[in-house]
Amino acid sequence: MKTLMIITGGLGTGGLERISCFVANTFREKDWRVVVLALFQQKGEKERSFQILDKDVIVVEFDGKRDPVQHKYSAIKTWRKMIRKATKEYKPDSILAMTFKVGSMVCLFAPKYAKKVTIREISDPKSKSRKQWVNNMTEFFTRKVKNIIFQTRWEKSCYHKKIQDKGVVIPNPLSIKVTDHGTFSAKKMFTLSRLSNYQKRLDVLIEGFALFHQKHPEYVLEIYGRGDDKELFKELIAKSSCPDAIMLCDPVPTIHQKVLDYRCFVQTSDFEGMSNALLECYCLGIPCVSSNWPGVEDIIADGKDGLLYPRQDAEALAKQLARIAEDDELCKRLTQNAIASADRFNEKDVIQRYCEVIERE
Repeated sequence: MKTLMIITGGLGTGGLERISCFVANTFREKDWRVVVLALFQQKGEKERSFQILDKDVIVVEFDGKRDPVQHKYSAIKTWRKMIRKATKEYKPDSILAMTFKVGSMVCLFAPKYAKKVTIREISDPKSKSRKQWVNNMTEFFTRKVKNIIFQTRWEKSCYHKKIQDKGVVIPNPLSIKVTDHGTFSAKKMFTLSRLSNYQKRLDVLIEGFALFHQKHPEYVLEIYGRGDDKELFKELIAKSSCPDAIMLCDPVPTIHQKVLDYRCFVQTSDFEGMSNALLECYCLGIPCVSSNWPGVEDIIADGKDGLLYPRQDAEALAKQLARIAEDDELCKRLTQNAIASADRFNEKDVIQRYCEVIERE
């Protein structure tokens, strides 16, 4: 029996975590032994992905004394131990590193396994969140690994040609079935987002919706998510011109059924890798409005199957929301075109491409 080792942060409710579960389950179906190293997930942590993980997947959690999220530098010793111990015990035939940082750690702590590693790029390499030393480290270690999976053409274009040559662009697999189509009949708009303003820029969403709300007071906005900036957003909502029309809501596992009739999904990120939230709403036939983060064009063609606006421009966002609110025919056209294009994200086809990359010599 062959062994796949997936090394990731955790198995919570985010997009990256859902992809980890999705790939793990697929390789179990192929009768591989699958081991997941959850480097940031402490033993006994309650939060798990809404994606159900196969019962035979082996999960190795962080067993250090201090919270690895809060004390990352002191956690390095434990991560080194975890990676060395797991590779020695399970002797993986292939390793899927869910981020470049994780892949770099494998190359550093278990160098003889570097040629078995497939790395996923999960963010915009030129975003403000990526420091130069991180990019330099990434460039160095990615020359040692077997394969690289980029989520968008933009991500791939950011790297040296030698790295591009060992990379392939594969979108995230769609983790829902496209069987229901939105009706956009409810006077509600929503977003699914980690509550982190540095990347997600929900301050722009709150400001833009407030501007839109002045002419469309019948609408409400629901923000589903958890994160460190929740109190900040509470303050921004309270100070807005429509505090009673904007709600912060906890994420729920049945969110896609809950929002099928909402008028639109809105995303205001400065940067993304490939947004699972946007992708899933797009394929469900819910009209989508997004900032023009680099790589979004691999999902949305502006004006054809979704609407884009310049990042951080609240007034432009408000105008796009108004177009959605005032034009049923536009909403119908956007959703029909999106559903027609959904096959390119089909889970079976996408995971087959993952398998081919991970398994190839």
